[in-house]
Amino acid sequence: MKKNIIMIASMLTCIGIIIACILISNSKKVTYNTVAAERIVLAENFETLEEESDLIVRVRVLEGKENVLVEAPGDQGGVLYGYTLTKLDVLDVLKGNPVSEPISITEEYYTTKDMGGTIIWTQGNYLPAKEGGEYIFFLKAYEPGSKYEGLYFPVDLERGKYVTELPTLYSAESNNISAKVLELKSDENIMEYWKWYEQVAEKYMK
Repeated sequence: MKKNIIMIASMLTCIGIIIACILISNSKKVTYNTVAAERIVLAENFETLEEESDLIVRVRVLEGKENVLVEAPGDQGGVLYGYTLTKLDVLDVLKGNPVSEPISITEEYYTTKDMGGTIIWTQGNYLPAKEGGEYIFFLKAYEPGSKYEGLYFPVDLERGKYVTELPTLYSAESNNISAKVLELKSDENIMEYWKWYEQVAEKYMK
């Protein structure tokens, strides 16, 4: 009888350890989901991107991003939409005058968690700007009188955000362009984005 109890206890302990390992592993897992949203394209080309931007800045992303979730009304449950409030340390102003420093922007993604890990809900091919990372941002100010007054948002999602440091010999000719290095969600339309990146680098990263 005692042997059976010991065996059962050992089995339960092993099962508990396995479940704990699975939960720990899942808690570190990050997946990306695309939010379907109708958006008006503000910039059809690089020149329009510059024109539409109230502020063009080289920045460092500060720590302490704020995940803002708006719950669905009534008994519907779940998240209706969300965004991330991000603060940027301005290293260089290339166009415009910041309303304050550091400046605050809304990034069009939000984060939820479940048993499977962390889910980042984003739009287009946009990936979150990394804390501590340096970028060129093309930003548009929210309308005065709106609840977001004083904040900015990247123009046309990923077209308004560019990493400033790439590995050496990184180019289309070297055939080593990747979504990972450009901090895009996927390789979809990556060559089109690269053409924009080259123009940003030529004008603002020298």
